[in-house]
Amino acid sequence: DPHDLVRTPEGQMTGNCISVISRFRFRASGNGYQPDMILYNGVRFTVKALKRWDRYGAGFLLAVAESEHAADPAP
Repeated sequence: DPHDLVRTPEGQMTGNCISVISRFRFRASGNGYQPDMILYNGVRFTVKALKRWDRYGAGFLLAVAESEHAADPAP
């Protein structure tokens, strides 16, 4: 889970992730192409995982995207 606590000798942190539910066909990393990027509130996120999300109907996906930066700008 990208929201898990990561502990290192330098300190601890959690990942900054968002979840997006959409019919748009996002891509995670794969053979021959790069993962999609999502720009949200001025922060770029990389799609890390995709899951079918049929709770809203056929064709919906849950995309989990992680921030590219260790510290994001303040709102």
